[in-house]
Amino acid sequence: MKRRFSIVVAVPVILLAVLVSSSVLLNFYYSSKIFDDRLQQSIKEASRLISLMQQTSEIYLARKQESDLVHIFTSAVSHDHLVSLQFITNKGNVFFSSLYSQRGKKISIGKLRELKNSPMNSVEIDKEKNQFKLIFPVRRLSGNLSNHLGYIYAVFEINSIYQRVSAEVKNNIYQSIAFISLTMVILLLVLHFTVHRPLLSLRHSFEKISNNDFTIPMRNSIWSEFAALATEGNNARLKLALANKEEALLAKIFDISKGIYIVDEQFSLKRGNQTFSSIIECDSSAYMNHTLSHFNLLDKSGKEALIRGDDWQTELHLYIDGIEKIIKSSVSRVYSASDVFYVGVLNDITEERMELQRREKAKDEFVASVSHELRTPLNGIIGMANLLGREPLSKNQGSNLKNILSSSRLLLLVINEILDFSKIEANQLNLEEAPVNIKELFDEVFSIFENQMLEKGLNFTFQLDPEMTSFILSDSVRLQQIMNNFLSNALKFTQHGSIGISLQVLAETDDIVTIQCLVKDTGIGIAKDNQHKLFQAFKQEDDSTTREHGGTGLGLYISKKIIEKMNGEIIFESEKHQGSTFGFTCSFKKTTQVVSTNEDEGTQESVSLKQYKVLVVDDNLINVEVAKSLLEDLGAQVDCAYGGEEAIEKASQHNYDVILMDIQMPVLDGVAALKRICELPFNKTCYMVALTANVMEKDIERYLSSGFHEVVAKPFKINELAQHILEYSRKNTV
Repeated sequence: MKRRFSIVVAVPVILLAVLVSSSVLLNFYYSSKIFDDRLQQSIKEASRLISLMQQTSEIYLARKQESDLVHIFTSAVSHDHLVSLQFITNKGNVFFSSLYSQRGKKISIGKLRELKNSPMNSVEIDKEKNQFKLIFPVRRLSGNLSNHLGYIYAVFEINSIYQRVSAEVKNNIYQSIAFISLTMVILLLVLHFTVHRPLLSLRHSFEKISNNDFTIPMRNSIWSEFAALATEGNNARLKLALANKEEALLAKIFDISKGIYIVDEQFSLKRGNQTFSSIIECDSSAYMNHTLSHFNLLDKSGKEALIRGDDWQTELHLYIDGIEKIIKSSVSRVYSASDVFYVGVLNDITEERMELQRREKAKDEFVASVSHELRTPLNGIIGMANLLGREPLSKNQGSNLKNILSSSRLLLLVINEILDFSKIEANQLNLEEAPVNIKELFDEVFSIFENQMLEKGLNFTFQLDPEMTSFILSDSVRLQQIMNNFLSNALKFTQHGSIGISLQVLAETDDIVTIQCLVKDTGIGIAKDNQHKLFQAFKQEDDSTTREHGGTGLGLYISKKIIEKMNGEIIFESEKHQGSTFGFTCSFKKTTQVVSTNEDEGTQESVSLKQYKVLVVDDNLINVEVAKSLLEDLGAQVDCAYGGEEAIEKASQHNYDVILMDIQMPVLDGVAALKRICELPFNKTCYMVALTANVMEKDIERYLSSGFHEVVAKPFKINELAQHILEYSRKNTV
């Protein structure tokens, strides 16, 4: 008999070739885009580093602290992709170079002219040399701002990016080929045993019958298989006479991914599949005729439901040899002609739950990491800006400094929105209930946005109900956050016209006041078709709006959740090109306690930390300098340690009143360092403060339980920190 190439083999082989070719082509097609993305990301990271060095250089040079400037440049030399780093003065002298032999030398006139003629903060990519160059001018902080003190000239290599992308593409190709090949082999085996062999057997039988040969062995005959199936089906129908749902239940029994069992009317086990045995870790000879209760598979409420004829579904937690298994259980009652029995389905979801927990943990770690990585440099920026603001500045310098602080606080707002979102998702958003001066809070919100409205040429109005009570019990921070979010959105989407905010009393009793806050604008408005996207996380009206106006898309979502937490109602009306109205209505308890919301750091009465010896511990040089300068301005004696090991050494040599400890540090983190410091014979009344960018609720609980007296988030306000120190000192001297 002539053998033919089977289609069962041909189809998987052709499909394998097509899929492998497609995978390789797609990976090569996207490799260049991946490289460009990685390159742009590296350039942005390098630009942020050099920009921070530029700002720090300008401050240190203004203070004539050239030796400290060398430390800054030396710390930056360890950057992974840095090839060369130089600080060249405007006269052509190499003040600093990552190559020690070049320091103090003079560059050529042509290179100096090239630096002077280069655009401000320029980036040059040289793909032939696999490098990109950054040139950032260092400007004066006073006097003639157009004159440059020098130039930061940095060269970064991009060859490692090529190598990583190439390795990633190769790895993706190998994994794709392996996965596709394995899938095709499995498909080939399945087709061979389920299609090819039965068809060959059937053809062989028909060939014998066509030749009048009826001597077909029963074990090879297709008819014997049909006869056996018919007999088994008839017997099953006569014995069970199942109702209409029997077909669905039998289908479940053949699903080997779930555990299937059958029990009689007394709930004794009569049959179970292999998966069922694996779940309870017991073979059929051991569990046969035992009741479900013996294996903790049925409780009293489930038994009562099944006896009534109801289906019973629940989630079980089984402990077998000390290991917990989470099982979804479903049991149904089935009737036969003369008997009653129950069919149960068990689905082991332990791995699924563990994966869900791993994802939740990964999400929390990601949010904490983002918070730390953003708050740490932001602490340095805001701190340095505050230090700079304490020096005499020209009007333009003061304006520029104000813009820096405004932008930094805007970035801090974005970080806080991400943390708030994480708290909401974990159902951990808690509100305080403290006295709030609602009139002062309203005035403060208005003053924050007044200048921004004037700069944009908008008419900004506010209306405060003269019957408004002064003091209520609420969370002032969250109230201001809601108003800020509504006004920020109005300012963002209104190009001309007006914006108004009003606060009205809707109802009032001796104890309760119901307040309505509205923000109205004449902006672009929101189309009816897109209004359903509002108050959803990471959603804005459309993609073009997201690109044009920016934002995280979390403000309205967080505001809605806070208002709901306050048992209030959110208000929203809008029409395309006709403006929008956002607001809320909420009831608050009244109070007679006098408070003031005007507690800005710049207006607080200055405090003194004379007679206090403080140790500042942080691996970030800029953060150490900021904390040191702010504390010394309040009269404190300050020592610095640049890591956990150095902190332990200094704590063993000196008796400190306060230790400000960063948490995330290399080699030895803040928690481990604190544990070892507490073992030393140091000042037992020392105030231990975790000064950290990780401020997730579970992190704060961990720091406090490990021995810290207080947790202060970066960026911090020095007066608030000083008040904590003085309050702790008073408690421990009474």
